[in-house]
Amino acid sequence: MKQPFDNVGFAQVQASTISLDATALQATVQQIRSNFAQWMKDTFELSASQQEQLDDLEPAFRQDLADAVADSWAVRHPILFYKEEDGTAKERSVKDIILGRDRQKAQSVQSASVYTHEAVSIQIVYR
Repeated sequence: MKQPFDNVGFAQVQASTISLDATALQATVQQIRSNFAQWMKDTFELSASQQEQLDDLEPAFRQDLADAVADSWAVRHPILFYKEEDGTAKERSVKDIILGRDRQKAQSVQSASVYTHEAVSIQIVYR
């Protein structure tokens, strides 16, 4: 069943995806990496204009999005996702998709081990 393309819908897809067994997760990650636009269309309820915007993304940027999602979910790391839902957002015509990939260091309390991992964020905002 397709999910709405909003913050809640993305969270539901993310939770179900990163909890898949290893084989199913690998297949999903491969699908995301190989045809991100089609995976989005199969997974989310997208309006005609959202589908057009997805298809019109610069191919290298669309692949960057695909790789960021696939890389993060392949290691079961959640993505920080925010899509502006403000009712006035629709009145503004320019939409920005902001992709962040940041290295972060963490240390577990009462442990000497420090590890580095990548945090992925995607924001969709209007201006």
